Amino acid sequence: MATLIPLTPVVILRTVGLNALLGLAFGWLFWRRGLEHAMVAHIATHLAFWAFAVAL
Repeated sequence: MATLIPLTPVVILRTVGLNALLGLAFGWLFWRRGLEHAMVAHIATHLAFWAFAVAL
């Protein structure tokens, strides 16, 4: 993140918060559905964020 924009407390809090939230979601998927589902969700999240960034 630091290579894209200046680090401010808000940016740091947002980054840590999103990582925590998504980490819990992927962990829940791993617990309920297994490793493959968690991995596919993780990949899909990266692709969605990439597509959103390219669209901007």
